[in-house]
Amino acid sequence: MVAKLVALASLVAVAGFAVRPGQQEAAPAASAESHKVARGDLQIRVEFEGTFVPVNAAPVTCTLHAYQGELTVAEVAPHGGAVKKGDVILRLDSKIDQQIESATHAVASAEAGAEKAAEELRLAERGDRLALEGAQRQAAETAKNLELFEKVDMPLEMREADQNVQRYEDSIDDQREELDQLEKMYRSEELTNATAEIVVKRARRQLQRILAELEMTKERTKRTKEHDLPAQHAQLKAAAEEAAHSLEVVQKTAPLARVEKEVAAAQSRLELAEQKRSLEKMRADKEALVLRAPMDGILYYGTCELGRWSGTAEAVKALKPGEAVQASQVTLMVIAEGLDVHVSVKEADLHLVAAGLEATVNPVAFPLHSWSGKTEEPALLAGADGAFDMLIRSGVAAKRLVAGMKAKVVVQAVEIKDVLLVPAPAVTEQDGRKWVTKKGSDKPTEVKTGRSDGKMIEILEGVQEGDEIVVPPKQ
Repeated sequence: MVAKLVALASLVAVAGFAVRPGQQEAAPAASAESHKVARGDLQIRVEFEGTFVPVNAAPVTCTLHAYQGELTVAEVAPHGGAVKKGDVILRLDSKIDQQIESATHAVASAEAGAEKAAEELRLAERGDRLALEGAQRQAAETAKNLELFEKVDMPLEMREADQNVQRYEDSIDDQREELDQLEKMYRSEELTNATAEIVVKRARRQLQRILAELEMTKERTKRTKEHDLPAQHAQLKAAAEEAAHSLEVVQKTAPLARVEKEVAAAQSRLELAEQKRSLEKMRADKEALVLRAPMDGILYYGTCELGRWSGTAEAVKALKPGEAVQASQVTLMVIAEGLDVHVSVKEADLHLVAAGLEATVNPVAFPLHSWSGKTEEPALLAGADGAFDMLIRSGVAAKRLVAGMKAKVVVQAVEIKDVLLVPAPAVTEQDGRKWVTKKGSDKPTEVKTGRSDGKMIEILEGVQEGDEIVVPPKQ
C-alpha cells in the first residue's frame, strides 16, 4: 500500500494531475524537488515558556519567638516603592514592654530561687555530715552503755544488793551475841536492876531495828534484782537499738535527701536559664518589630518563588497604618535590580540541555525586545509536575519588567557535526516506521532517523551520502 502511494506521488510529481473529461483544467500542481543526501551540521534548539525571577531577592518577615500579644501597624513603606538598605519598611506597635518587665521580674525571682536552692544544698550537705556523725556517736555510746551495764554495772549491783542483805544478817548475829553477853554479864555483876534493864532494853531495840532493816533490805534487793535492774537493762537495750536504727535511717535517707536537694538546685538553675532565654527572646522580639530593608531595591508585599507570587493581596489589605495585624501576615520582599528566567524542562528534553548553553529571552509583554543568557545546570530531581527546574542567567534590567512576567526562551541546545542530513518533509512516517523515496524509484526506502532541528533531520541508516531523494512540494 505504501509503495503504491509513493509511486502515485511520484507520477503526480512528474506528470501532474490528469483532467477528467468535462472538467475545467486545474492549475498545475507544484512539482516535487529532489535533494542530494549530504553531510552537514545540525543545531538543535529547544523552546520553553519561562517566567522572570529575581536575580537577588530578600524576603522580610516578622518572626517572633516569645511575644504573643497584639500588634498594630505604626508605619509601613509603600508596595512597589524603592528602598535603601537600612530603611525602615515596617514598624509595629505592641505591648511588649510590659511583657519584658514581667520577664525581668521572673528572672530575678528565678535567680533568688536558684541561689536559695544552692544554699539549701550546701547547708544540707553540712547538716547530713553532722547528723551522720551525731548518729554514729549516739549509736556507739548507747551500745557501750549497754555492754558496760551487762558486763559490769548489773553484776556489781547484784553483788552489792546481796552484800547489803549479808551485812544486815551479820549485824543481827553480832547484835544477838552482844545481847546474850550483856544479859550474862548483868546477871553476874551486882548492878541495880534499873541499869541492867536499860542496857538490855536498848540492845533488844537495836536488834529489832536491825531485823526490820534486814527485811526492808531483802525487799529492796528483791526489787532491784527482779525489776529495777531488768528494767534498766531493757531501757539501755532499747536506747541502743533506737540509736542503731537512727544511724541506719541517716545512712540510708541522707544520700536520697541530698539527691532531692541536688535535683531541686538543678531544676532551679534550669528554670533560671529558661527565664533568661525567655527574656532574651522577648528583647529580640522587640527589635524584630522594626523591619528594615536588607539591601537596595524595590519593596513588594507578598513572596515570590520561582516567579510565582503569593500572599500579596492579603498583605496589601493587612499592612495599613493603624490596622491590627498578626506576625504571620507580614510577608514582604525586597528585590534588587536584575531578572533571570526560570523554565521547566520536560524529562524527554533533559538530555538536550546542560549548563552554559546560549539562550535568547523574549518577554511576552514586549516581544520586540530580547536578551541573551546562559543556562544553569538543571535540577537533579523533578518537581511535583514531573519537570526539572532550570535557570537562565540573563540579568535583564528593565523598568517595566517585574518578577512573575512570562518570557519565550530559545536555548541553543546541541550542535551535531558531520552527520547525514535530509529535509524533514522528505521523511514520512506510518505505523511507527519512517520512509524516504529515492529519485527514480517507485517504492519508498525505510530509514532510521536521529535528531532534528525542525528543518533538517539526521539519517542514521537507509541512505548514503550522494543519494538523491524526493522532497514533496509544500501544500
